[in-house]
Amino acid sequence: MNSVVGHKIAYFHFISTDPGKGNLIIMDQKFNFVKQHFINEPGQPELVMVEPIQIRWDGKIIYRRYLDNNIYVLDENDDPQILYSLNFGKNSFKLEEIKGLEDNEEKEKVNSSRGDLRYFAESKDIAYILFYDCRKPIVSIWDKRKNKIFTCPSSNINGSKVGKFPAAIRNAFSESFINTINPERINEKIVTNKHIYSGDNPALYRLHQ
Repeated sequence: MNSVVGHKIAYFHFISTDPGKGNLIIMDQKFNFVKQHFINEPGQPELVMVEPIQIRWDGKIIYRRYLDNNIYVLDENDDPQILYSLNFGKNSFKLEEIKGLEDNEEKEKVNSSRGDLRYFAESKDIAYILFYDCRKPIVSIWDKRKNKIFTCPSSNINGSKVGKFPAAIRNAFSESFINTINPERINEKIVTNKHIYSGDNPALYRLHQ
């Protein structure tokens, strides 16, 4: 098992890449096994995602796994149900197409395709994803109120308060998002201590919609 990345009152939720075990493992508060989902099969692509388990703005737990275009929500029995199924359009692929490929074939397929969802965060009204298009990071923002989607390369994003930064929104509350950025990139006007040096700890900001 790799890490404890989420929990609720009764259970802990773990991510595992061990062959033959579930990618999502659920245990009780005494670390007794409860259940597992998505068994790690031989030849299946492996990567420990950033924030693969999150507590959603409404208190529900959501789960993602590497190269899976589905985002899951755990129901009252801690069983995963598809919350969103992402369609990346032409030149995309599904997890089933990657399974069984040799490492070099898998890498070539992923690097020449659109997909590979890396970040997901969702507030009550806005959903944010970062994925790759032929290894170029792309940000897509869905305004659920208007049912409109805005998509652009992440390099095009320029925040007036935080300066130009690589988009890495990690999580969300009901009406705001959490983002981590290098302190050297922060606009000095909003920094109390202007003496920022390379190697300082990253800054954590809560970005309101």
